[in-house]
Amino acid sequence: MNWKSLPLTKLLLLPSSGLVVCAALTSVVFGGATNSAKSELAIDTNWADNTLSILNLQTGTEKTRIEVGAKPYDVKVDKLGRFAYTSLSGARQIAVVDLQANLAADKITVGESPRDMVFNNDFSQLVVTNSGSNSISIVDVKTKKELAQIAVGLVPYGVALADNDQTAIVSNWGEGTISFVDLKAQKEVKRVSVGHLPYTVTVMKDRSLAFTAVFGDDKVAVLDIKTQSLIREIPVGKSPWGISASESRVAVANFYSGSVSIIDLSDPKADGGYSVKTYEFRGKKPGAHIEPSPQANKPTDTTRTAAIDEIGGVDRAKHVALSADGMLLFTDLASNTVNLFNLNSNEFITSIPVGHAPYGIDFLPMTASKVTSNQ
Repeated sequence: MNWKSLPLTKLLLLPSSGLVVCAALTSVVFGGATNSAKSELAIDTNWADNTLSILNLQTGTEKTRIEVGAKPYDVKVDKLGRFAYTSLSGARQIAVVDLQANLAADKITVGESPRDMVFNNDFSQLVVTNSGSNSISIVDVKTKKELAQIAVGLVPYGVALADNDQTAIVSNWGEGTISFVDLKAQKEVKRVSVGHLPYTVTVMKDRSLAFTAVFGDDKVAVLDIKTQSLIREIPVGKSPWGISASESRVAVANFYSGSVSIIDLSDPKADGGYSVKTYEFRGKKPGAHIEPSPQANKPTDTTRTAAIDEIGGVDRAKHVALSADGMLLFTDLASNTVNLFNLNSNEFITSIPVGHAPYGIDFLPMTASKVTSNQ
């Protein structure tokens, strides 16, 4: 079954059992960690409800909701889709969620107010930012123990891995910098200024590039991983927050604009190969055909509020996940939904109601359908 060839009307009317796996979602990349399995399922964190939602993307429904602990922020899933790991920003913990039993099976103690996380290549370790401790934690997945805690900049949020898992790239929200951390030596080796309020980080390992969404400056900062230096700034929508990379593209959720910008790094006609187009989701609903614009809107309070009051729909895009074949997921903090968009056909496929204040988002691998049996 192919997402790109399936008509929208049929996609939304698939049987509610939802365990026929879609074969088109491949090689999904999140925050520097690669999940190469295929999937028809997704997972998000509901920060204000202390829950996770498991979502069926084919039927456009929430399969189940799981209590996990205080203020779940980011979520990452192991290679087989058996366990999910979510940072509890209201605690000093990562919750280990059994996706077969639909419960939080264990807790791992880390630093204060953990935020973004990333798996290493073999899924044996997690690296998590501790925004309240100004540090990152290295966690052993098998033993469920913190192996080390490394000091970085002020209020770290985003993290990605590079150099065959030897380097952590950390965004320090509180001081506008990126920390490069040598994980083997367990120390920060360089700090680079990128602008005001950098949030999430992702990498393109084959290009040796890192990208961070700079919320306060309406831009994405591009860093060369080898030289550990800022090499480019790319304007996007207003207040970019979530960021995800796949192959030659980077998706950026523009929080205040309610839009998603796509940075294409393989456009031969563009300056340096970089081109940017933005999908304006603000006020849009499922079924809409949305053509991208080369310029991102940056609404004022008055224009934003007027549009939402008049027609509803998407308002505040927060976190984003991008598949290699062009399927885009993003959370909408204002409408409490997870939204699916096809970048190949420019079709807004579905908007799935979840819990309050959805934050983190991830696709689930194909094998997750065998263990997430609750309907």
